[in-house]
Order: sequence, then C-alpha cells, then structure tokens
Amino acid sequence: MKKTLISLIVAAAILLFSFLGSNVLGSQKESMKRMHHGDDDIRQVRSLEVNNQDMQVDIPVTGRVDAIDRFEIFAEVTGTLMESPVPFKEGNHFKKGDILLKIDDREARLNLQAQKSNLLNSITQLLPDLKLDFPASYANWESYLKTFDLDRPLRELPANVSDKEKYFVAARGIYNSFYSIRSLEVRLEKYTIRAPYEGVITQSNITVGTLVRIGQNLGTFISTEAFEIEVALSPVELDFVSVGNHAHFLSSDISGKWSGKVTRISEQIDAGTQTIKVFIIITEDHLKSGMYLTGYIQSNSIKNVMELPRNLITDDRTVFVIQEDTLKSVSVRIVKRMEKSMLVTGLTDGTILMNEIIVGAKDGIKVTTSTQGDAK
Repeated sequence: MKKTLISLIVAAAILLFSFLGSNVLGSQKESMKRMHHGDDDIRQVRSLEVNNQDMQVDIPVTGRVDAIDRFEIFAEVTGTLMESPVPFKEGNHFKKGDILLKIDDREARLNLQAQKSNLLNSITQLLPDLKLDFPASYANWESYLKTFDLDRPLRELPANVSDKEKYFVAARGIYNSFYSIRSLEVRLEKYTIRAPYEGVITQSNITVGTLVRIGQNLGTFISTEAFEIEVALSPVELDFVSVGNHAHFLSSDISGKWSGKVTRISEQIDAGTQTIKVFIIITEDHLKSGMYLTGYIQSNSIKNVMELPRNLITDDRTVFVIQEDTLKSVSVRIVKRMEKSMLVTGLTDGTILMNEIIVGAKDGIKVTTSTQGDAK
C-alpha cells in the first residue's frame, strides 16, 4: 500500500514538470518567431544617391621606349673612310647638319671638274654661232659663260627664246653635258653623310682608313629629340582611347616623370595576345632607347556614368535601390571595369542606392537609411 502511494506521487510529479516545460518552450518559440518576422526588425543600412556624370579614367599601360627616328646608314659610293670632326663611334652625339661620315671624294670631284670644263668649252664654241643666228639670245649665253664657276654648283642654263634655238643648242650636246654634270654633283654629295637631326650613334660598323663599299652597312643613328612607346590594349579598352589622348609614365629604374600623346593606333589585332598596338610619342629629355616605362593613358570622356565599388554589383549585374524603405534590385550596364570599381549606366539621378552588402539581401526587405556614404 505504501509502495503504491509513492508510485502515484512520482507519476504526478513527472506529469506536472512535463506540463510546465511544454508551456515554457512554447512561449520561447513564439517570442523568437515574432523577433524574426515582426515589423520591429528593420535593418539600418548606408545609402548613396545616384549622380551620373561624364568621367575620364586611367588605363594602365606598360611599354618599351624606342627612338621615333632611326637612321640606318648604308654607303651609296665607294672610297676610303676619312677622319671627321667627331669620330663615328657609338655614344657620340651630333647636332643636325654635323658630319657623321666623310668618304674620300677626290677622284669624284676631279671627274666633276673635268666634265664642267668640257661644258664650258662647248658653250664657248657655241657663242659665235648664236651671235649670228640668234642674236636675241646671245647676251644671255654670254652672261652665263662669264659667271661660270668650276668650283660652285652648276646654275640653270639660259631659257630658250624659240624652239629653233633649243634644237640648235641641243644638237651641240649642251643639254646632255649639263644633266650629266648635275648627276655627278648629286653623287658627290653622297661622299659626305650629315646628321639629319640631333641624335646619337648607337652602332658603328666601320673605322677610319677602311674601304667603304656600295651597300655596306656603316652604322645606326637615332634621334634624341623624340621617343615613342608601343603599348598593347585589349579591344574593350581601345573603345576609350583615341589619337591625341594624354599619357603619363614613370620608370622603376630612374627618377622622373614623362608625358606624351597617343599618335597612332594599329588596325590589326595580334593573333597571339588578342591585343592592339597603340603608339605614344614623348618629346621630353632623359629617356634612353630600350628602357621600359609604366603609366596610364587618360581615356576619352565617358558620358553619363556612375562609378560604383565592385562589391555593390551582383553577379547578374544588378544593384539594390531603396524605394519607400524597401530594397529593390535594378539591372545596370557595365561600361568599364577597373581594379576596385566599375562605371555603370542605367541608374536615374537621385535614386537612392544601398551602399553596403548585407547577408540575405533581396527584393522586398524593409530597411532604413543612415548617413549617405561614398561609393569610391
């Protein structure tokens, strides 16, 4: 009897505790449910107002410096190389018009003098006949003969008064001799090679006293007044670059800053790299041909865009805007991708964007905005 009573008391206690435990757990679940879904659970987020504008961006580039003017020197005449005021040696600088190379021209010069002497003799013999048959032209030819100088370049022959006079002069070989001498004068100039612009010798293949042959490569002369940098851009980047755009460069080896302009853009895509060559001219000093520079090209003006951090744009190219304290996803078009941000279009000025990332963000979530942040 006593054992039966104890068993009933224990069973009653178990039932009582079970009932109380169920009520407590039920009240906790209801409280959690209200915390998650109730109207009081509104997330506070940073916001940003859309302000579209025209922008320019910096397009990173790297390239090798090369002289814009390069003069490969080949001999057009034969002779012994003579000494010149400045030796034709690698590293020597020359101003425009200075003598780079001088080849022995004594034989060619004497031959020219002989041909001029023959022409002088022919004109002298022509004068008596001209005086009789073409007296109107005699004074012109006599004046030409008096000013004839064997040591100076040949002047143009007197103009003909009539066709008969022209035929008369031609029959005596005057014109043939005249143009033969002009040809020898041009050839004589090739014995002295002068600097076409200010520059430096970068390669010398000959020394004083050696025989120069026609077609021989004598060396290389480059300009120090202007340099060109060849860089490679993707077809997408090329949409933002035009001839005339400014560029700025630095070197990792020497101090200094250099500025240039885009002068040429290739029309062909490199099959191996799928890039297009862009050429930039720099007219500043302290550059060396062959060195590498890094920098950027300033793009064209990109119209009506907004710069946003990359993390604000979802994989499906949408951003979240805030309308009546509610999130809404809006599609945008990516115009330009950069390292940490993107330029986009498709947003209306004055639209409020959510300027941060929150877990589980989706259309319809209620939010409240804090002080506007900066998108950059």
